[in-house]
Amino acid sequence: KDPASFTVLVITQNGSVSDAAKEPYNLLIERKYLFEAKPITGSELADWFVRLAKKKNLDIPEVHARAVIEVVGENKSLLEMQIQKFIDYSNSGKKLTVEELVKLSSPTKEYSIFDFIGSIGKGDKSKSLEVGFNLLDSGVEIVFVINMVAKFIMTVAQILDLTRQRISENEGARIAGVSYYYYINCKKATFFMSDTRLHNASRALLNADLAVKSSGMDHKTVLQMLISELLGEVATSPLQN
Repeated sequence: KDPASFTVLVITQNGSVSDAAKEPYNLLIERKYLFEAKPITGSELADWFVRLAKKKNLDIPEVHARAVIEVVGENKSLLEMQIQKFIDYSNSGKKLTVEELVKLSSPTKEYSIFDFIGSIGKGDKSKSLEVGFNLLDSGVEIVFVINMVAKFIMTVAQILDLTRQRISENEGARIAGVSYYYYINCKKATFFMSDTRLHNASRALLNADLAVKSSGMDHKTVLQMLISELLGEVATSPLQN
C-alpha cells in the first residue's frame, strides 16, 4: 500500500506462457513490460563469460572460456564464482594459461576431471584408479565422472571419424561442439583410437550407469569396474551373476 514513487515491481514466472496473445501477456508485451530471459549456451555463453571477465580486467580468450565451461558446466552463478578465483590467482596481472584456468576451475584440490580423462586416454590403469579415487574422495559425484567419460568417448569417436575424412583440427572442434583445447586433448587418447575399443567403452559406460542406478554398488567399486572394462577387460553386464 502506497509504495514509494521509485518502487519497481518485478514478477517472475518460471513456467512457460500458454498463449502470449491473450491477456495479460499481450498487454504487457504492448507496453514493453514483458521480458523473456532465455538460458544461454554454447558460443553465446562463452561470449558472456569473456565479457564478464573483461569487466574484471581479465583477458580470457573465447577458446579458454569454452574449456572452463566444460569443467564447471553452464550454470552462470558457478561461472561467475570462477572469475574471482582467477583474479586472486593472477594478482600479479599475468595472463592465465588454459591449463591454469582448468586447474583452478576443478572442484578438487589435487586432481581435475581432465587428469582422470588424460590417464584413461593413455590406457594407464593404475594412474586412472589413483586419480579417480581422489576425485570421489574430494566430493565429485560418480554420475559426473561417468558423464564426463561418456562425453570424452563420444568426442574421441567423432575425432576418429573426422580424421579419416581429413578434417582439420579447428574445423573438427567446431563440428564436435567442443573447445579446441578439449579436442586436442581427446586426440591424444591413442588408446581408444579404434572401433573395437570405442565399442567396448560404450558398453563399459552403460554397465557403470546401470550399476549406479540399479545395483546400489559402492561408488568406488563402480569406478574400479568402469576403469577395468574401459582399459582391457571385456565389458559384460554388472547385473549378471
